[in-house]
Amino acid sequence: MVNECANPNCSRPFLYLREGRLFAFDMPDPGGPVISGRIARRREHYWLCGECSQAFVLVQSCETGVLLAPKPAHVMLGVLAS
Repeated sequence: MVNECANPNCSRPFLYLREGRLFAFDMPDPGGPVISGRIARRREHYWLCGECSQAFVLVQSCETGVLLAPKPAHVMLGVLAS
């Protein structure tokens, strides 16, 4: 369950879907069953509040899980141009 903004420097409480951006990632489930040699996966949800979603996105990394990353410059320019 999503409780707050995924940005560790923000932690704004999640109250409404209409603000911000919701992300869903399929994450390895080490405690889950291994089927046909493949590790089970589970869906995890993360949310960035409206303010944080203007400047950041969440990306999945094999090594460290989910990371907060700056939005690419071409996306930022599109936001400023509108």
